[in-house]
Amino acid sequence: MKTYEVTGWFKFAEEDNFEHGCDPDTAFSYAGDETFKAESVEALLKQIKNFLGVDDDYEVDLDACETEGRVDIQILENNDAYPATSAEMDRWRAGEITLWAACYSFEIYEVERRAVRLRDEQG
Repeated sequence: MKTYEVTGWFKFAEEDNFEHGCDPDTAFSYAGDETFKAESVEALLKQIKNFLGVDDDYEVDLDACETEGRVDIQILENNDAYPATSAEMDRWRAGEITLWAACYSFEIYEVERRAVRLRDEQG
């Protein structure tokens, strides 16, 4: 049986001011160790989007940075690391608040599961 898996992810974020753009002095990165598994790439992407709190229509960059299997999802987040609401986006555009430009990266692997002949593995 073939499945698709992600084991861990990486986040890079920096403050984003609508008028002035991103501030590299605020940049930080974070790695998570969550695992996602599904029987199709589409189902796996749906799990990832649910994990990030974005809807099914949210765009993803497949084979990001020309890396096979890499998926990047860019999100504008509030200070609590949740996707910005439309009201927060309006306040950000008006220069009232700063949001965070976050890029989450995942690597999807195709995994084929089959029984192992244990006697053959015992050397």
